[in-house]
Amino acid sequence: MTNKATLHLISPKTSLFILFLCSSIFAQLTIYAQNPWRDDPIYENRLHVTGTNETGHYGEPTSQMTRVDEEWFSYTFTQSLPDHPQYSHNYRSALTLASWEGNQPHLNRQELAIASLETIFSGATDQQTEAWVSTYPDGTFHLSLVPPNATTIRILSPWPNNSPKLIVRGHDPAQMFISEGLDGWYQRDFFLSSEEAQFMFTDYFETETYTLAGMRNGDFINLSDSVELYDTIWIDPLPYPNGHPRISGTDPGTRGQSPVRNLSALIRDWRADLAFGFFPHYNNQIAGGFTPGLVANELDDNIIQTGSTTTPWSHHIPGWFTTTEVRPGVYNATCVDLEFKKDNAGRWYYDSEENDPPGFFPINNFNVFNETHLDGDGRQQNFLFTTEMHTQFVYRQGSGQQFYFRGDDDVWVFINR
Repeated sequence: MTNKATLHLISPKTSLFILFLCSSIFAQLTIYAQNPWRDDPIYENRLHVTGTNETGHYGEPTSQMTRVDEEWFSYTFTQSLPDHPQYSHNYRSALTLASWEGNQPHLNRQELAIASLETIFSGATDQQTEAWVSTYPDGTFHLSLVPPNATTIRILSPWPNNSPKLIVRGHDPAQMFISEGLDGWYQRDFFLSSEEAQFMFTDYFETETYTLAGMRNGDFINLSDSVELYDTIWIDPLPYPNGHPRISGTDPGTRGQSPVRNLSALIRDWRADLAFGFFPHYNNQIAGGFTPGLVANELDDNIIQTGSTTTPWSHHIPGWFTTTEVRPGVYNATCVDLEFKKDNAGRWYYDSEENDPPGFFPINNFNVFNETHLDGDGRQQNFLFTTEMHTQFVYRQGSGQQFYFRGDDDVWVFINR
């Protein structure tokens, strides 16, 4: 079930990070390992990875890798990530590939120590969340962020508002990645045998499929011959976005939407002045902490209202988000476009830390009070302002959508309010 919803974001100021359509803030890391004992019938059908609290350290069921083909197995880590507040130590733990006879982890056990995730993903970009461990009969191995003997599968995404996943027959959907410099195109490397090169595509929420018949139920797209001929295969719907797939070994020249969009923000300039009720400080009674009820749960004609909590300053909050004539013919409001970018998962985000220089100071050139303050790097900045944004998004029931905000000031978010 999908519904359109309206989101209102209202915040006092500076550092700002906003992420829409978020299913998970933390990424996943996947390793593919070639079974070192693939030629031995005792061990060829099972492979484990051990060494972290997530996988276990000897032979727990959580260490079982998933078979991908006759030689390769995969494991996806969700709790062994460098930026995870609880599990970052797992990222630095050394991993071991293991197999054994029967159901006893100690019975004729075979092991090959490889490396930690930190080493395996050393030098990886944000897009590189998969790695390959090729193994050899002499007990050595090779680490790579690029699959061996891979064919790149590219598609002009039929879902311009999120992103596609690749489905290989018999396998789970796998997230595709933005093709840099090719607006609307996504890609994923395929490294299995040509006989397995049969594909469908689904959207990020896995609610629709794109098949041989286009955007409707149909068979897998068979690219067995194409992967033998081309290093990169291009698939674009004709007509776009619902038509049948056109297959090419060269760039067809078609392009989709840019992964950048502007979202307007209404910024109101203020100064620390009791006349405006903006940061009057009241003996430092706004020194921080969590205070519920400062604003009402409902907007009134899109205007924020004072809540149930009484403080010496909370009654001023509605005025912070009201355009004011500060002197004859001069108003304190201006509209600023914030550039949202689309990540590989189809999530739109704005991060002021990517600005040059970093920080959220959108109205240094609109300063009706001619008031600035020094930032931590000694630059004069216009610090005192409020931000108000309105937008619509599609709510998909049961999809686990989240709205994520990071900032150093209060924020109030109203959805369908």
